[in-house]
Amino acid sequence: MIINKHKRFKIYFIAVVVGLTVVGGLPSLTNAANFTAASMRLNRMKVSIANNQVLVVAKPITAGTEGKVVVTFSSGFGVDSTPANITTSVSGLPSTYGGLALSAWPTISAAASAVDSKTVTFTCGDLSVGTAYGFFITAGITNPSGAGNNLVQTIATKTAADAAIDSSQVAVAIITDDEVVITATVPPIFSFALGANSDSFTANLSSSGVVSTNGVTVTIGTNGTNGWIAWLKSANAALNSATTSQAIATQGTVDDACTTLVNNNDYYQLDTNITTDSAVGSGTVAIADEYDCGASAGGTFSTAFQEIATGSGTTDGDVITLVARATISAIKAAAADYTDTWTVIGAANF
Repeated sequence: MIINKHKRFKIYFIAVVVGLTVVGGLPSLTNAANFTAASMRLNRMKVSIANNQVLVVAKPITAGTEGKVVVTFSSGFGVDSTPANITTSVSGLPSTYGGLALSAWPTISAAASAVDSKTVTFTCGDLSVGTAYGFFITAGITNPSGAGNNLVQTIATKTAADAAIDSSQVAVAIITDDEVVITATVPPIFSFALGANSDSFTANLSSSGVVSTNGVTVTIGTNGTNGWIAWLKSANAALNSATTSQAIATQGTVDDACTTLVNNNDYYQLDTNITTDSAVGSGTVAIADEYDCGASAGGTFSTAFQEIATGSGTTDGDVITLVARATISAIKAAAADYTDTWTVIGAANF
């Protein structure tokens, strides 16, 4: 009988121990669950950024009536000790965050309701399980003065009566500098093209009227902010004939004024026209007064370079047309080899 009592005692003792083990595990049931997703994004990861904007994101997993969200920052972060100085906003939230559709944290308080060292409490409205929420802390938080990884922060939700609902630890990093400076060079650009390297009068020269050449175009492009300049010089300042040893000379002087051609007299003049003043760019084409003449007049040719046109700014393709105009005296010796050579050049002005 004594032996039986002893056995019953051992069985009873084991049951008590087992019972204590079960009871000892019960408090873990009241711990907050981890959010389905939780994250903290610093708008600047650089050291010592004051009033850094912090995006807090969490997706609840536990059905509960949230009344507070509590954010605990790690050592090194500066947290303003005055709750009113730690402000929030839901303006400008990204619509998605890591593939999650992001909603504004409901009725998040405009400023913290309490600050305890590194722990900041905000009042808020109830959250729905399975919805990702976010809000910005817009002031009151300063980044640590030293760089470092795996800086653990805590995001937690509670009821209005401070009962825990969900809680997750997240890590952030602070780096020496979070900006990348991009540099680029736009090279100077200048293009200059003649439409042809020869030109001829559209009809035989006459003492009874002015005859013009077909015209040679000059197409100019540049990204020079001060535009471009074009010049022209004549080899002879005349149309010379080797056969007759005669010339049809240019008339007048280079004086910023056109010369009107007079029938039955030798005239060989230059007229310059705007064909295209490109709308792309900032420049405007201007013809030099000497050579902006019309159908019955022209400027004086020179054996030295003379400025014939300018552009005042950038352009993707201004076009001017160079036209020779001539008339002759009635006794000008006949020949088919009256000729002159122009040299046309340009430069961009950067």
